[in-house]
Amino acid sequence: MKSRYFLLFPILCCFVPGFGQNYRPSPVKAYLSLTGEVNLLTFFINTAYDYWDEEEVDFYYEELLESQKWLEWQADIWGQELEFNNDAFLGDNKSTVYLEKVLRGSNPESTIGKIMKEIGFKGLDDFLEYYQFDLDTRKLKIVLFVKSNNRSHAYNRWSVKEMDLAVIYCRNTIGMITGSTVIAHEILHQFGAWDLYYELGRSQTRETSDIIREKYPNSIMRRTSGNENTLEVDEVTAWRIGWGAFQKEFRRYDPVVNSKERVKEYQDYQWARRKSLIHFNLKKEKKGQKN
Repeated sequence: MKSRYFLLFPILCCFVPGFGQNYRPSPVKAYLSLTGEVNLLTFFINTAYDYWDEEEVDFYYEELLESQKWLEWQADIWGQELEFNNDAFLGDNKSTVYLEKVLRGSNPESTIGKIMKEIGFKGLDDFLEYYQFDLDTRKLKIVLFVKSNNRSHAYNRWSVKEMDLAVIYCRNTIGMITGSTVIAHEILHQFGAWDLYYELGRSQTRETSDIIREKYPNSIMRRTSGNENTLEVDEVTAWRIGWGAFQKEFRRYDPVVNSKERVKEYQDYQWARRKSLIHFNLKKEKKGQKN
């Protein structure tokens, strides 16, 4: 029998090369939509940075369940049926795996491959075959809870069939605890949702982000702060994940469409910053000159 000293359990769900994320197309097929039963496979990753203790694992697991409840509630508001199944891999829930580090931008296929070897399988296909899990008929998402600080994200580009990976760091880059709203945000990315906030070089331009702020101020894809009951799945996101109808104006929020403008904004920022530094250095040099 295969060695299985690991933690598994069903879970949720942006690849960020250069200036933005690489998203799959709008979910026009049922298996791409955030509907029906969604099976989640979860690992808690110990790193060279730190190790999970039992209390921490329980806390983040509860945050995961809260994110699922919130998404199921939102689905109901949109007239959709959604149920998360955390029991597809019974007996392996809440196990931990050691990887020295899981960096933002790491190849997800490689990361999953390392995890599979750590738990005694040749690879993901071998693992799914062992559990008799058929990807052709069942939806499955993988989530890693990583014991280090970084910016949580989700991948689509290197999908294994329809298998995608979300990476949830226990704390963000400034040390704040990752909660259920961040997890729900990444799950939505897993099903094709776009980021709707402005950040230099990412996703939205100043113009589109201002429009979104006015039209969808409480979108969870615009912000994850505050009480989850004040957040919502907006119309653009609902279309992306298969809950709502397409509207022509949604095209303006496409990160790919906005990419040229974002690059220009970033280049303008870098040029202004260089000019400021040059001016500052010249002032210092002039001040230090002797008469």
